[in-house]
Amino acid sequence: MRVSECYPGLKVGYLILLEKTHLIVAGHNRTAYKCKCDCGKIVTRTALSLHPNAHCGASFHNRKYYHPDGMSKDGFRKVYTTWYKIKSRCEDPNDKDYHNYGARGITLCDEWHELNNFVKWYWEESNHEILSPKYQTVDRIDVNKGYSPTNCRLLTMVQQSNNKRTNKIVEIDGEKLTYSEAARKYNIKKDTVRWRYLHGKRGWDLVDHHDSSKVYVFIDGEEMTLKEISEAYNIPITTLYHWRKHKKDRCEFETKVHNYKEEQSIEHEQELQLS
Repeated sequence: MRVSECYPGLKVGYLILLEKTHLIVAGHNRTAYKCKCDCGKIVTRTALSLHPNAHCGASFHNRKYYHPDGMSKDGFRKVYTTWYKIKSRCEDPNDKDYHNYGARGITLCDEWHELNNFVKWYWEESNHEILSPKYQTVDRIDVNKGYSPTNCRLLTMVQQSNNKRTNKIVEIDGEKLTYSEAARKYNIKKDTVRWRYLHGKRGWDLVDHHDSSKVYVFIDGEEMTLKEISEAYNIPITTLYHWRKHKKDRCEFETKVHNYKEEQSIEHEQELQLS
């Protein structure tokens, strides 16, 4: 292009001219512009080297791939890698995951055999923000159907893991959750939720913290925690928790505590007499 045709803000090919500068070319001082490429790279180009297909020099610009404005070179690479892996596990019998995809009849639709179409879908689905495959992945809505625009969505890895066929679903207060979701929501260990479920617990019993240090009851007019009652009356914590759960009436709970103490005293006296 002629120097007179160049100015900051002009877009030429993949480049946006930022500011005027100079370059030494073959010993001559040439008018040049600092430019920003669509992929995000900053380069300096002489005015005479600018042409309708000008770019930063990255090889992927020369390929016949769709490259949306704003998608960086690194972002394009991530999308390409995702597409390649999907295609491989659906169609390559030598792929380590083929038995879970292609062998099960999971296919890549004809539309997505063209990389450009997949890139367009991914770019729009991600709201123009390409994250690492570690955090953003393509998920099939129906796990028994193939990869296509109508059956796929972008999810984070946490959302993706909650959508596995092997996940166990539990119901708490009318809400259906996986073990992991329940553990995160109610701040409890996942293994604890799983163990309780396998041992017959359901609903709130799956996520109840059983925190004896935070459960307060009244004994003889004094407010005490279950832990304090356990130490004062020599009653197992698990027994107290069971009573607290099933004896909603305060007086009934208090009676159970006193009766337990009396029973322990009687048993102790009998042991002394026998000895």
